[in-house]
Amino acid sequence: MDLHAFPVAPVTHKDIKQAWLEAQSELIKTASYLVAESYEMTEAEVVASGCGRFVTRLWGDWRELLNSLNALGPLKVQIRNGQILHEVVMDFANPLSVLDKRLLFRDDKISLKLEINRLQLAFLIDETFLGSQQLSICFFDLDGSPVMRVVISTESQSLCMSLLKRFFHPNQSPEQPVIHLGKLLPEPSWPANNIEQLRDDWRSLCTSEGIWLLLDQYGVNYQRLLDMLDAPLVRPIPNGSFWVLFELGMDNLVPFKLTSRSNGAVLEWVGTITQVAPKDNVLCIKGERSKLSINIEEIDEGRLVELPGANVPSMVVFFNARGEHLLSITIPQMTKGHTHIGSWRHIVDVLVTLDS
Repeated sequence: MDLHAFPVAPVTHKDIKQAWLEAQSELIKTASYLVAESYEMTEAEVVASGCGRFVTRLWGDWRELLNSLNALGPLKVQIRNGQILHEVVMDFANPLSVLDKRLLFRDDKISLKLEINRLQLAFLIDETFLGSQQLSICFFDLDGSPVMRVVISTESQSLCMSLLKRFFHPNQSPEQPVIHLGKLLPEPSWPANNIEQLRDDWRSLCTSEGIWLLLDQYGVNYQRLLDMLDAPLVRPIPNGSFWVLFELGMDNLVPFKLTSRSNGAVLEWVGTITQVAPKDNVLCIKGERSKLSINIEEIDEGRLVELPGANVPSMVVFFNARGEHLLSITIPQMTKGHTHIGSWRHIVDVLVTLDS
């Protein structure tokens, strides 16, 4: 089936479900994205087309649901933006609630931040029907975009079903409408005095985590925020630097800190990269309890970002053509005397000198 050929006749939920099933046989992790792009609909609507057969619509208190996952032990968590997929294995133990807006889960060198008010829909998918041996829970935000996917291992499936039974929605019809409210944060107009204030606020940041607070405060996406900062705070780097960055990092045994973001979740992983494997246009980057798969064609722009007011290393940030943040790369915060600081500074200096 040609997923990129738009149908002429009106589309039914059965058409969507069939397209999704066909795509799942080859690309189980990005199938809903490809079908949604083809039919100009949300991924949540694609997944909902399987309700009543191999998909179960969930509802209830998302905090309770997420907290219940702790009983299942380590789980595979996937954050995806387009065809950029970051996958880690972590526990859902001891969540920290921040002002009733966010849930923070920490597991050793992995942290997951969830914006609870963005979680609108969730579905339990029986992937055994699709030829896999696992269940997964997929969460979506207010505009039907994916927030997070949690994969349930074979040995935990029975316990998972018993835990989630009370969250099953009474209406499992595939024709049940999927809420579609649009983006939460429209781009505001920017008076000049706000831009100067933003630059002052940026220079006074003490940690890289403060960036996400600025995004909330000013109501813009990451790329738009960086557009308003001058060099040397932000400098462009060529898209091809992505491969060079990891290659030099591995050569110098530099520990990485990777931050990926979806519409409602931020995932951070710290560790040493053990393998970088290119295949066609996809780069697979592996580390302890982490796997990052990136379609290089998704990367449209790279920036080198400095935080002069914070004792943190420079960051390399990548965006897609829609201006969405795909990935931030840096090293863990360390003392200035640590040897990795000098190695990282050398790497980022090389990046800005590369040809586009």
